[in-house]
Amino acid sequence: MQKRLKLTPTQLAALCLVLLLSFAASLGMAFNLDAIVVSFNTSDTIAGMVASTEMAGIAMGTLLLARMSNHLDPHRVYWLGALTIVVANFASIIAPDAMWLAFSRVPAGFALGAVSATV
Repeated sequence: MQKRLKLTPTQLAALCLVLLLSFAASLGMAFNLDAIVVSFNTSDTIAGMVASTEMAGIAMGTLLLARMSNHLDPHRVYWLGALTIVVANFASIIAPDAMWLAFSRVPAGFALGAVSATV
């Protein structure tokens, strides 16, 4: 029988904060579809594709890291994930077109999936 992991309230709050902060951009994606359409003068379909690429990245990151999380240092995953999310979010801000935006959201999604699987 496995031992149950015991976390202090501070540790639990820190893990919840890491999880919430890593999901911040993705949670808002559904509310930004209209902004993507207007900002990039594109269709709803392309805006939906941008959101779908990020969700696919999250799924890939979660599936791959969930199996490996026991073998990886969680602090390294958190820091690398946070750095990747920040860089990808910055790339999203300066994206010149919707395709650039979609490609910048994939690594952000993968890092988010990695962080959530590790948490």
